[in-house]
Amino acid sequence: MICGHKDEPIIVAGENDDLLKFKIVYSIACNSAMGLGPRCARSGAKAFIGYENVFIFIMDANKTHNPTSDDISKPFFESSNQVPFSLIKDNTAGEAVSKSKETFGKWITYYRTHDLIESPQILPFLIWDRESLVVHGDRESRFV
Repeated sequence: MICGHKDEPIIVAGENDDLLKFKIVYSIACNSAMGLGPRCARSGAKAFIGYENVFIFIMDANKTHNPTSDDISKPFFESSNQVPFSLIKDNTAGEAVSKSKETFGKWITYYRTHDLIESPQILPFLIWDRESLVVHGDRESRFV
């Protein structure tokens, strides 16, 4: 499912997933691409992009009041935000996922080649998120 404010369900597999018919959906909701993604694609969504596992990121506890200044969480959100940015730039759903995975890859390479104290904590989660990102439905769909 995809939840909103105070974890209130917005889209629930088998209940109202037909609301996404003819849409391209990107969900960062953990595990949403495991069950909801394929079901939405079968129910007529053009494409459902999401994570088949828990989306994991690390953040600096001292920067929760200003997340845009958090260099620890930056690689996660810069990578995941490639999906909507790519879709807006007229890329297909498949291209958007590829661009996101490329950005994850750049950050993975960065942390593998720089001897930073946070590298051992960040690397496994960047790899996890990259491998969890999938697209269900028509990979060639794009915004009209």
